[in-house]
Order: sequence, then structure tokens, then C-alpha cells
Amino acid sequence: MEVIPDGEPVLFAPCDTGCLFDVKELARIEAESEADLVVLTAKGHLPALFRPQMYGWVRVQKGMATSIAVKKQIEGVDPHDQEVVLGTFWFASKASFVREYEAMVADKDTVNGEYYIDTMARRMVEQGAKVRALTVQKYVPWGTPEELDTFHYWNDVHRGGRPL
Repeated sequence: MEVIPDGEPVLFAPCDTGCLFDVKELARIEAESEADLVVLTAKGHLPALFRPQMYGWVRVQKGMATSIAVKKQIEGVDPHDQEVVLGTFWFASKASFVREYEAMVADKDTVNGEYYIDTMARRMVEQGAKVRALTVQKYVPWGTPEELDTFHYWNDVHRGGRPL
């Protein structure tokens, strides 16, 4: 991170998922300084309903994240009205990421003894920062053996076993 200037945006993404989203919309949000943070989310991800403790959850209103819960669903909000955090986060500047990370660690704000960028996003929403949710068109996780098996199954169904 030392080589990235403080004013440059930074993007964090997991290595065990894939998604399709509107890259032009993310570029527009950046160009128009519409957000301090953008969280990529998915609607209706059925496996998350079975294992809510494996996901972060976002309530989205008019494109803005209005509440975020980490490793649990948002209390008092119908699960079908929540979106799942995909683990991809765009910060408007490296400086804002570092500031939020250091504050989270200083406050020992952990979930199950661990630090999550989801927690930083939750804190930013609570502090009134501009946190946008960018809902993806498609989301494919393959981080657990079950998810990877499911991915291979549907790849075989739709691609006849041809490699990607």
C-alpha cells in the first residue's frame, strides 16, 4: 500500500468469487465523486439465506447502503429486502481506507475475533459517509467445496464440459 498515493482510489476483491457488474456505473460514481465507498452486493443469493452467518448484509435504498450487518442479517429487516456483501469494496481514496482501518483496529471492532472490511463499511454508514451499494447482475461464489462443486455442475450443464 505504501506505493499508492493517499488520494488514489483502492479496490479490494476476493479471489474466490466472480461477478458481472456495470463497470461504467462504477467509473461514473468515481468520476462524479458520488461515494466515499462502494460495496458490491447481490440480490436474492439463495445460499446466503441458508447460511446468513457467512455473509455481510446490506439494506439498500435508492442505491445507498443505509445499514450493514456483518456475519448476520440486519435485525428488523426482511431477509428478502437485504442484499449480500460480495467482499468487493472500492474506497474513494487510500487515505480513507487507512483511516477507517486504523479506527476499527483501535476500537477492537471485531466480529468473531476477526476484522472485516464489512465492519469498516458498517461504521462508515453509521458515521454518515456516502456508501453506495452497486448491485451486480450475476454472482458466482466458489469459496467452499460445495460452491465449487455447484459451479462445476452448472458449467458442465451449460458448456458441455468445455473449459472456461
